[in-house]
Amino acid sequence: MHDLLREMALRITTDKPRYMVRAGIGPQVLLGQDWVFNLDRVSFYSSRIKRIPEDMAPNCPTLSTLILSYCDLTMVPGSFFQYMNNLQVLDLSYNSELMDLPSCISNLGSLRALSLRGCGRLKSVPPLGKIKILRVLDVFHTGIKEVPQGMENLVKLKYIDMGGICLDELPKEILPKLSQLQYLCLPGHLNAPVEDLASLEQLEEFRGRFYDLHNFHKFMSSHHSYEKDWWYDIFVGKEISNYYHCSALGESIPKQRRVVVVNCTIEEGGGEAATSIFLPHGIDILHIRFCHGLSSCFVGNFLSWTTLRGLTCTISGCDDIEWIVNVPSGRDTTTDPHCIYFHSLRVFDLHNLVGLCNGKIASNTFSGLTELDICNCHRMKKLFPRAILQDLKNLEKLVVNACFKMEEIIGREEGEGSSQRSSTSTTADLPKLKKLKLQYLPELKSICERKLMCDSLESMRFYKCPNLKSLPFYTPTTNRNPFPSLRKIRVDEENWWETLEWEQSHLNNFFQPYIT
Repeated sequence: MHDLLREMALRITTDKPRYMVRAGIGPQVLLGQDWVFNLDRVSFYSSRIKRIPEDMAPNCPTLSTLILSYCDLTMVPGSFFQYMNNLQVLDLSYNSELMDLPSCISNLGSLRALSLRGCGRLKSVPPLGKIKILRVLDVFHTGIKEVPQGMENLVKLKYIDMGGICLDELPKEILPKLSQLQYLCLPGHLNAPVEDLASLEQLEEFRGRFYDLHNFHKFMSSHHSYEKDWWYDIFVGKEISNYYHCSALGESIPKQRRVVVVNCTIEEGGGEAATSIFLPHGIDILHIRFCHGLSSCFVGNFLSWTTLRGLTCTISGCDDIEWIVNVPSGRDTTTDPHCIYFHSLRVFDLHNLVGLCNGKIASNTFSGLTELDICNCHRMKKLFPRAILQDLKNLEKLVVNACFKMEEIIGREEGEGSSQRSSTSTTADLPKLKKLKLQYLPELKSICERKLMCDSLESMRFYKCPNLKSLPFYTPTTNRNPFPSLRKIRVDEENWWETLEWEQSHLNNFFQPYIT
């Protein structure tokens, strides 16, 4: 049961609680002897009831909440709701074989919440126009193809979930009349009607799809000025991705602020093309896949309305990208309130990627980075410029895989890349690094030219790095256990390990027992 549905049920039954609860137990056929006159709340949650007798009509005029979710019902007889005129919460969710609903549901005028979630074989819903005080309507993953008749009259609706249904169309006259909506999830295959959505000023959470960046930007612009916090899960692009299939939109996942952009063109021009991607308020998760026209991602092509905190970002299959963060020559972003602040960065299959950053970036761009995963970026020769090494104090996981021209993990030359000058110290520190994985890097010659301290290491893997001749690990103490958290080291060839050069020879002996 959705939180809003559960809270409503509890609030309704607080004053005079008289319950019948058969959750998880009960006969396959619903029996009538326990349905007393003054029942207030009934729950048969997950009781696997298969059938309700056709003539069953419980006389429960005060019943406010009825939960028949996760049962095996195939139908509900019309007589069943005959004497339930006070029913306010009806939960029939996850009756996967339920194929039909009685028309008398249309007459439950006191109903405030109706959940049919997960009733995949249910093809239609009775007209709902008479239930004018309905607040919650959940038809997620049902088999319906048309919105319920009379839905435009449900002006008090606060919550609608239509995710995962094969709706033929969403009539234009419906959403503008539902001005009190706080939560809206649309079917993932439909192009969300941006003009209609703009009228929903009380919207707090939205899940849906826009076919192009232009409409996505219009929608985000219409909600940018609102002071209250809000949540979103938005797919941008026409093609259905296997990973982000339309049915995924609206599933029971934690509240988040996610944007997925797939197969969009970002360039000068009209039509569906756009010159930039606007990152919406408070974004937590960003996925960019198979987009065209991006020579760089952030600063140059991406604009944000608010300071980002801890962005989890995945970029893949965008062959035009040369830099992840690119600051044009002469521009200083060190005090830019819209600077990118990464928490996790995963980059795959960017075949023209030269490097992570270029230009004078803000020092906190990578200061919160905990995870970096780079794979199949064959043009990269250097992962990090040396200048940003001091910004990686929170890095916990580093994976570099199948970057065939990679020569250095941390570059030798200073170069640009940070607002701060690189330290002249001969040592470097990655105090939180736990996992290091370097594999299929045939040109890799150096991890770091400095002595590298990373005493939080838990695991390391080196595979197919034949030109890596030394490891820079260093510990300032003669401690018997300089890497107390270390659990394993995996190498493809022990002969390679035995020929390595060390900053401190005793570390070779220390690492030996952990090699597998």
